[in-house]
Amino acid sequence: MRFVEKVIELLGSILKKKLLLLIVIGSIIVVLIVLLGLNIFRKTFTTKPEKGASVMTEALTISVSEGAYSRPKSFEIRKISSSNLPLQLASIFVSDVYEVTPVDKIEEFAMKPILIRYRLPANLYLGEDYANVRLAYIPNTSEPIYRTFGGAYIDMDEVGPYIETEAFHTSTIGLIANVPQKQKLGLQLIKENSKSAEPVLLLIPDIDRNFLGFIPSTLKQDINIWSELFPSRTIMYYEYPIVDTKSKSYMNGFRQFSKNSDINSFLLYEAEKLSAELLRLKSLDFDILAHGMGGLIARLALERHPEIKNIRTVVLVSTPNKGTNIVNPIYFGTLLFGKPSELIANNFGTDKSTVDSMKSHLLSYLESVGPLYREISASSKLLSLIGSPRKDIKYLCVVGNKPPMSIDLKGTPLESFYPELVTGSGDGVVTKQSATIDGVELFESDGSFFDCYLSPKFHEKLKKILDYQLPKVPEYKVETYSERVPGVKETETVPKPIQTLQVKTPSSFKIAQLMKKIKTLDQQAIDIFQVGSKILIQRSSGLYDLNGKVLYQGDLQFAHVVSGKLGFYSNKNAIIYDGSGISQTSGVNLLENCVDFLVSDIGIFSVVKSKGLSLYKWEREWKKVTDLSGEYARFIDGNSPLLLTNEAVYSLSSNSSVLKKLVSSSDINIKGKSVDFTTCIEKDDLLILGLRSYSIILFNLSTKSRVIVAEGWIDPIYIGQGERYLLISGSSSVLFFDLKNMALREEIHKFDGKIKKIVPVGKEVYALVDRRIEIYELP
Repeated sequence: MRFVEKVIELLGSILKKKLLLLIVIGSIIVVLIVLLGLNIFRKTFTTKPEKGASVMTEALTISVSEGAYSRPKSFEIRKISSSNLPLQLASIFVSDVYEVTPVDKIEEFAMKPILIRYRLPANLYLGEDYANVRLAYIPNTSEPIYRTFGGAYIDMDEVGPYIETEAFHTSTIGLIANVPQKQKLGLQLIKENSKSAEPVLLLIPDIDRNFLGFIPSTLKQDINIWSELFPSRTIMYYEYPIVDTKSKSYMNGFRQFSKNSDINSFLLYEAEKLSAELLRLKSLDFDILAHGMGGLIARLALERHPEIKNIRTVVLVSTPNKGTNIVNPIYFGTLLFGKPSELIANNFGTDKSTVDSMKSHLLSYLESVGPLYREISASSKLLSLIGSPRKDIKYLCVVGNKPPMSIDLKGTPLESFYPELVTGSGDGVVTKQSATIDGVELFESDGSFFDCYLSPKFHEKLKKILDYQLPKVPEYKVETYSERVPGVKETETVPKPIQTLQVKTPSSFKIAQLMKKIKTLDQQAIDIFQVGSKILIQRSSGLYDLNGKVLYQGDLQFAHVVSGKLGFYSNKNAIIYDGSGISQTSGVNLLENCVDFLVSDIGIFSVVKSKGLSLYKWEREWKKVTDLSGEYARFIDGNSPLLLTNEAVYSLSSNSSVLKKLVSSSDINIKGKSVDFTTCIEKDDLLILGLRSYSIILFNLSTKSRVIVAEGWIDPIYIGQGERYLLISGSSSVLFFDLKNMALREEIHKFDGKIKKIVPVGKEVYALVDRRIEIYELP
C-alpha cells in the first residue's frame, strides 16, 4: 500500500507540472519511433533468406533465388552520393546510384542468376515502344569505369515502370540513358538494289555489332564491308535485342508467345518472328549469313518451318550448334571470379596476362548475353529443338581457329573446362566440334569469334558459295587454250625475311580512364576539325568555330584536313578554309559513284568505284590517274595527303602521274592473319596502320621492319596526332602510343557512346562521341 501511495503521489506531482509530463511522454514516443525505425531499416535493407528472398529500397530491389549461393546470403543497399563518384561517372549516370554489398563481406559469383530491378523515374519512361535505358554497374568507384548488364527489359506493375535484368554478382548500380528512339526490331535495310536478280543477303548477328560490317567514312553514310563484297545485292539484317534493353511492347509479345507455346525461349521467339518475315517476303530469295546465336535463330526458323522455300544458302559463322562452355556460371565462379590472377596462373600452369584476358573475355560475353546463357550453354534444352539440315538448302559451317586477346589454354588443366579457349580447337566462344553439323562442310577461318568473318580467305570462300549466275544462252566462242614459251621454267619468288620493329608493348592491357574529362560542348556536331590552333565544328547547317561564329553556311561533304587546311565539297564547289578565310573553285562536278573526294593545295582528287576502284584528278575536267587495288578507299587527313584502300596506302603528289605506294598488305605478310587496312597515319619514317582484325601495325618505311600490337583490344577507325601521343581510336575506346619512347601504354580509355573522331590539341583532347563534343585533359 505504501508503494502504491508513493506512485499516486508521484503521478499527482507530474500532473501538476505539465511541462515535465510533456517531456516524459515525448521521450517515450521518440524511443518507440527509433526502435521501430531500426526494425524497419533491418527489414528493408537486409535479409537473411532461407530459400530465397529480396532486399529493396524505394528504387532498387535485389531478389536472390533459391540455390544461387551455397548458403543463405544477405545484402545491404546504400545510396552513393554523386560527389563520391568520379566526375566522369557522375555525369553519365542519370539516376541515384546504389552500392549493393553482401553482409558477410564475401563477394561471390552466383551459381544461378539474381534478379535486379530498378524503378524508372517518370522522365525516363517514354512509352511501351522505347528501350532508352540501360542498367549499369561500377566495378570500382575509385575508377571512372562502368559496364552494362545485357539482357535487361522494361516492364510495369501496379507501382509503375521498372527495368529488370538477371546477373551473377552485385556491385554499385545505376541507370544510363540512350538517345530516345523507338526500338528497332525485325528486318532492317542496309542497301537496296531493286534491279538485282541476285538473292538478298540477310545478316543475323550475335552480340558483336561489327558483324554488320559498317565502316566509318567521311561520307554521310558509312561504308559497309558486305556491300563492298557483294556490290550488286540488296543487303538486310535482322535486328533483335541481346545486349540492348528490351522494350515493354517486346516483352508483351514474348510473354504471349511463351504462354501459347509453353516454351520460355527468346531465341525460339525470334526464330518464329523471322520465319513469319521470310514467309511474308516469299517473292524474294535470300542467302543468310549468321553469326553465333544468330545461326541458331536461322536454323530454328528454317528447320521447324519447311514451308519456307525462299532460302538458297545458309552460312553459319561460329554458331554453337552443340552449345558452349564459356557461359557456364559455375565454371567462372568456381575457377576465376574474385581470385588473384597470379595465383590462378601458378596453379593452372599459365601466365597472369592470359588469366587477366580470360577473365575479361568470359565475364564480358556472359554479361552481354544475360538470360540467353541458358539457351546456348552445353546443356541447353533449346538445342534439342533444332532439326536436321534441310536438303533443299545449301549449308556452310565456319569457325575461327584461335581465341581473342592472345588467350590459349592449350596444355593446361583449364583446357578441359574451356576447350573454346584453345588455339586450334576453338575461337573463344565456339569449338570446332560445336560448330560442326553432320554432313555439312566445315570451313576453318583465320581469327577469333570476333574477327574470323573478316578473313580474306573466308571472303573468297563466301563469294564462291554465294555465287549466283543468271542462266545465259551459250555463245559461240573461238577455242582458247593456255600457251607456254618453250624452255622457260616457272620460278617461285622466295620472300625476304621481314625485320621486327623495336616497340615497347605491355604484356596486357587494362581499362583505365587515363584522360580527365573537363566539359561537354556542342550536342549537335557532325564532325570536328583542327585548323591551325582552331577547333572547328561541322553541323547540318554549316561550319562554325567554338564560339558559334558561322564560318561557312551550307552543306559540307567529304571534309578533310591536309597540311593544316580544311578542304571540302559544297554546292558544286571545291572549298578550302585556311584558318582566316574561304577560297573556292567553282564548277567542279561530282563524279558518279564517288566514294571520297579531296580538296587540297596539291589538287582536287576523287576516288570512284564502279567495277573497281579508280583515282581521278581535276584539271578543268576529270582525268583518270590510275586504277587501285582493294574493295574500298578513303583519303586520310594529315600533314601530307594519303590515300588508303583496304590493301594499300599511297601518298599523293601534285604531279598527276605520280602515286607513290607506301605499303601494301603483301609487304606486311603476317602468316595466318588478315591484313585489311582501316586507317593510318604517317609520322616521319613510321607508318601506323589499323587492321580490321582488331590490331595495330607499326611499319618503318625506311627499313621495312614492322611489329603488330594490341591484338584483340582495338577496332582502329581513326588516329589523332598530339605532341606526345598518337591516340588510336576504336568505336568506343582509345589506345595511347608514346612517340618519344616508342611505347604503347597499357591503359585503354573507354567512352560512353560511339567515337567518331579524336583530335588532340596540346594537352587537351577533343572527342566527338555520338553527336556531342567532349573535352579531356591528357596525362
